[in-house]
Order: sequence, then C-alpha cells, then structure tokens
Amino acid sequence: MNEPLDYLANASDFPDYAAAFGNCTDENIPLKMHYLPVIYGIIFLVGFPGNAVAISTYIFKMRPWKSST
Repeated sequence: MNEPLDYLANASDFPDYAAAFGNCTDENIPLKMHYLPVIYGIIFLVGFPGNAVAISTYIFKMRPWKSST
C-alpha cells in the first residue's frame, strides 16, 4: 500500500538545492554598513522627540483623575 507521505521517508531522496545555487556569500555587507545607520538615525530623530512630547504631555498637561463616586 502506498502511503500519502512515503516521499518524505528518506531525506536523501530530495534534490540538493544548495549545489544548484553555489556558494552563498554575504554580498550586501556594504549595504548594511552604509544604509542601516542612516535609517536608524532617521528613526531616532523622529521617534525620540515624538516620545518626549507624548511623555511630557502625559506628565504635565493631563488633569488629575477624579472619581465620580
């Protein structure tokens, strides 16, 4: 009887995809070295003042909570 998952029984039956694509080297290191610091800088320059405004608004501008009961 042929089971539906018989083709998964032996891992050596699968084709070797690594050999088809050759040696995988990390060729995008210059991209990481130049663009990631710029992106992180932009995120910091937008995020830090925005968070500072949100925290200062929460601390100084919100009215104290008064229970209605």
